[in-house]
Amino acid sequence: MRTQELRIGNWVKGNKEYQIDIQSLVSIAGYEKSETPYANPIPLTEEWLLRLGFMNDIEFWYVNSNNELRLYISASGLAAINDDRAFGSIRHVHQLQNLYFALTGEELTIKQDEV
Repeated sequence: MRTQELRIGNWVKGNKEYQIDIQSLVSIAGYEKSETPYANPIPLTEEWLLRLGFMNDIEFWYVNSNNELRLYISASGLAAINDDRAFGSIRHVHQLQNLYFALTGEELTIKQDEV
């Protein structure tokens, strides 16, 4: 994984799934050119979409943000906003977190008992 893809609070996988903090971000940067990565992306699965508050609506997973923005993710990972055309592919949890933050200025959160 490239350090540029990550923000503090992103979920990644090393020996276990964890959230990026400043210390782990520095460690990832140090290992970036190593053949053994310090962190790997977490595939975006149904389990993760549920943990992040998405709901299933037959073809799409969606989440509302302040009832102003609806972000859709298809089973193939295509993302769309407010019923418009798909605009990109989301395959990993950190990509979805970053997209959501860029669109809303808020973090996607999961329930503590889900961790």
